[in-house]
Amino acid sequence: MSDKWFELITLLITSGTIAIFWKEIKKAYWFFQNWRKRKVFEDFFKNTVAIDKILNEIINIGSHRVLVMRAHNGGSSPKIGKRLYSSLAFCEYDRTAFPEGIHDFQNFVLEPAYVKNLLKLVSLGQFSAVTAEWDDQQLKDIYSYEGIKHSELYKLCVVNDSLYYMSVSTKNDKPFTQKEKSGFSYGAGAIKSLLLS
Repeated sequence: MSDKWFELITLLITSGTIAIFWKEIKKAYWFFQNWRKRKVFEDFFKNTVAIDKILNEIINIGSHRVLVMRAHNGGSSPKIGKRLYSSLAFCEYDRTAFPEGIHDFQNFVLEPAYVKNLLKLVSLGQFSAVTAEWDDQQLKDIYSYEGIKHSELYKLCVVNDSLYYMSVSTKNDKPFTQKEKSGFSYGAGAIKSLLLS
């Protein structure tokens, strides 16, 4: 009889220990999941602040406007027959040059002329553009309306089926100097690193 009681007591103690142990495992898992989510948000906010700082530095180098754009097709990999869009991810601009603000590029449908420029950008990694020399397109109309005359475009990276690229623009008649372009290129590299982290 005492063996039966001993087995029952051992079973109860073991069950209780397992229940406590399981509860502790669940608490540790919950803590890890929350820590991981918090870490993702902390990294996102730190990178956003860092990108904004870089954009401000690019404005200070001599640009009137800097856009970090994202070419996408609404959530999946680009495919023939599906529309391609461009959306503004980050921006900074000279408030004196654009007192009324800038165009809000969100889900901007890319026309063939724009896609041609993106192909050129993907191929070359960087190129200079003169608004007046672009093929007729909606983007040319927007840039002309805003007074943008010269732009430097930089391919940044591909993240989650989206192509990130940067447009650095000026309203000046003169194109950017090589020194300014070097500063922009350095900024593009820093932003690329942050987007990939």
